[in-house]
Amino acid sequence: MKKYNSCMLVDDEIDLLETMKMGLESVFEKVDTCSDGRQAYDIITSNHYDLIVSDVQMPNMKGDELLRSLRTKGIHTPFICISGNGDHAQMMENKRQGAVDYMDKPFDFDLFILKIQSMIEAHTKKPS
Repeated sequence: MKKYNSCMLVDDEIDLLETMKMGLESVFEKVDTCSDGRQAYDIITSNHYDLIVSDVQMPNMKGDELLRSLRTKGIHTPFICISGNGDHAQMMENKRQGAVDYMDKPFDFDLFILKIQSMIEAHTKKPS
């Protein structure tokens, strides 16, 4: 399996964060984690990531605020929102703001990996 460079995972559920990190280490050379949206923003703006995965509901800075702030700063890294509340309106708003996907927790991890791989491939393809 091809490995990509780096991924940032942002979620205030520490157990889920660690589980996702272990699973994504098979896909990425480097998997950084953060449990706070504000701190994640600071880290993301000074590093390059191939993918950002963020929970929607977090203290300090919610996932949609993180997404909006990054897009405003000109950072267009593929961004996946994850949420445990199943809010369809929130999903649509996140997609309007530039999220490439939205997944409800709990999710099938194998499907998650497939989505990530296809997303990164689509994002990194260069015109012939």
